[in-house]
Amino acid sequence: MQGQIIKALAGFYYVESDGKVYQTRARGNFRKKGHTPYVGDWVDFSAEENSEGYILQIHERKNSLVRPLLSILTKLW
Repeated sequence: MQGQIIKALAGFYYVESDGKVYQTRARGNFRKKGHTPYVGDWVDFSAEENSEGYILQIHERKNSLVRPLLSILTKLW
C-alpha cells in the first residue's frame, strides 16, 4: 500500500491511505541507514486488518525544512 505520513509520535507513524489512517512503525533498516521518516513523506507500507503495520520504503523527498536546535534564547538578544 502507499500513503502519506500525517503524524509521528513516540516511534509510531500514522499513515493516511484511501481515507483510512494506519498506525505503523519504521523497520530497523531505516535506523541503521540513518533514514528517518518525516511527516509529509510518501511511503510504501504493509498493514494488517487491525490498521497496524510497517513502513517498507520511503519515497524520495522533493523538499524538506530543517529547524536548528536552540536553547537559552534570552542570551541571543
